[in-house]
Amino acid sequence: MQDAFVDQQKYTLGLQGNMEILLGAEAAEFQGCKLRKTPGIPNKVSVIDLISVVTQNKNPHQTLTDLRNAHPEGLHLTESFKFKGRGQQDTPVADARGAVVILNLLQGARAAAFRLKAADIVVRALGGDETLVSEIRANAAAQAVLPEDHPMRFFGQAVEAEQENRKRSLEDDEEIYAAKKQQLLRQISQQTIREQPLEMYPVKPDTFVVGT
Repeated sequence: MQDAFVDQQKYTLGLQGNMEILLGAEAAEFQGCKLRKTPGIPNKVSVIDLISVVTQNKNPHQTLTDLRNAHPEGLHLTESFKFKGRGQQDTPVADARGAVVILNLLQGARAAAFRLKAADIVVRALGGDETLVSEIRANAAAQAVLPEDHPMRFFGQAVEAEQENRKRSLEDDEEIYAAKKQQLLRQISQQTIREQPLEMYPVKPDTFVVGT
């Protein structure tokens, strides 16, 4: 599986200067299909292209409208992007997670095949199938050597971006925890000093005490 998509680097530069993902044998049900993608990392793909590829519908815009009406909770993962080219308008795009959510909402044989694969992975994960570990490690090793423009990097970039966000979040949490801990220790110390009786504090020999 690893060699299958490491050796099949397939991507094209569109006539209008837009980068496209050309899916190869690693995604058999979508082999040869093209999706416009945004620049930058992680990439996002055109939701219109995705719907067209998956459903083979001639009116993907209407399909997207229907999805938004039927599943508004799933379409919040999209944003707008204007691709290069004459007459281009804002196009909804989604990252890997958003694309998978949309795939699971679409009709058609290709979407059904994808859902079956996704269901298989969920069952194996919840059932404790340890062979998934070796598959995940193989994917991680492959992601480490794939060029950034390779189709499968679409998923790797999304995972890496989320890992970086989690790392920053953990670092922020640790800083907040440390600051709150110091504040709490100071409060406890101040409260302890206020509550201690006077006899707890030794009188220095040269201190004048009223009444002696």
